[in-house]
Amino acid sequence: MKFGVQICQGGMTYSQFKDAWLECEKLGFDSVWAYDHHDDCLEGWSLISAMAPLSPVIRFGLLVTCNSYRHPPLLAKMAATLDIISNGRLEFGIGAGDAPKEYEGYGWPYPKDSTRIEQLEEALYIIKKMWTEERPAYKGKYYSIQEVKSEPRPLQKPHPPIWIGSLTGKRLISRVAAIYANVYNTFPKTPSEFTKQMETFKESCRLVGRRYEDVKKTITSGFTIARTKWEIDNKLTEEARRRGLSSDEYEKGLEGSLYGTPTMCAEVVKQYADAGVQGLILIFPPTKTMEDLRLFSEVIQQFRDK
Repeated sequence: MKFGVQICQGGMTYSQFKDAWLECEKLGFDSVWAYDHHDDCLEGWSLISAMAPLSPVIRFGLLVTCNSYRHPPLLAKMAATLDIISNGRLEFGIGAGDAPKEYEGYGWPYPKDSTRIEQLEEALYIIKKMWTEERPAYKGKYYSIQEVKSEPRPLQKPHPPIWIGSLTGKRLISRVAAIYANVYNTFPKTPSEFTKQMETFKESCRLVGRRYEDVKKTITSGFTIARTKWEIDNKLTEEARRRGLSSDEYEKGLEGSLYGTPTMCAEVVKQYADAGVQGLILIFPPTKTMEDLRLFSEVIQQFRDK
């Protein structure tokens, strides 16, 4: 099991984000991520480009890049450059985009889901060609390149690992992941929901002729961790208050979630591992503390020891 942290930069200063990123490397997490939003936050690709030279070991990326926000040939060039800068540590996360208010605010068209997923598929075709071919050309429905000069290519061969992210794991995005993903990342609420998502993904792999086993399966999850049950109860009460819910309402939605002491969290992680999860990315918003990361490093150690 691999462990990562998505540091949600909205509401953080650059200094706070940097401290959290460097702490993740110090504590032994395998990867660290920013997100790709624009409203009231530091821009993601600029941010991870600044961080890459400061953390020489940990792998990193955006979970996940919104395909709509950057022209795919430019994105391919950005990723290749950052892979070289980081000595081959980039994890290339990408998705179809799912923030309509942000699209509207920044002036991007927000087509229907199926169109955005078609655009993602075409973008990935172009990006892979630019990473692996000399003078690639392609004329598509949404994007085109004409014998583009694509050197230098990424340091990693054949290219950086492609992570395709999906909140739901539904069929259209699952199909794109079956074709292009090295890693498929979803956001299940419980291990049983993850199992259902993977049944859809297995069928997608079968239909496109891809071995299900050849794609790594990872999840993203929130977490609440503390040393004692009393501290856990206080944290859950505070999180419920921030969401405008009663404690009872909030706790009803926590089945299968990562909350509790390090031992309790490790038990939930094991349930996911038994269901086939190979990697877990923790969501780390500004409301979390470095102590939360340090406590979760005890969970990681339980899996490292096996």
